[in-house]
Amino acid sequence: MAEITRDDARAFHRHSLDKVAPKGGGPRKFASMGNRMIGNMRVLYDEYFTYLGDLDRQNPFHGLSFAEKFKKSRPPFRLDWVKTQVLRAGRPERQARGIVFTIIETGARPTSNAHRHHSRHRYLLIGSKSYFSLP
Repeated sequence: MAEITRDDARAFHRHSLDKVAPKGGGPRKFASMGNRMIGNMRVLYDEYFTYLGDLDRQNPFHGLSFAEKFKKSRPPFRLDWVKTQVLRAGRPERQARGIVFTIIETGARPTSNAHRHHSRHRYLLIGSKSYFSLP
């Protein structure tokens, strides 16, 4: 890890660019995929040297990213569909219902909340915050 240079990070950035926008005309991916790849390397590098106690080390992946040239639009779910299909009585079961409410309330991902739900409590907990009482 200590031998990774800025040139190595730029080479990884070019590699990621080839995945996001292939030169051969293959299917394009979203910049967020490349940013995730670079971000994972940035975090790995930081965490590794933080673990070793080297807090002042420059991260060669710092500042490398991709601009989103086009954005994919995702229309929101219709409110009546959510009420009749997702939140109708008896569906989903209590824990899943709490996760659905959390997603609606916070925009968090389902996997981010599934393991944080404590069914023995009347409130859905995310970290140390409780958001609402479960029905």
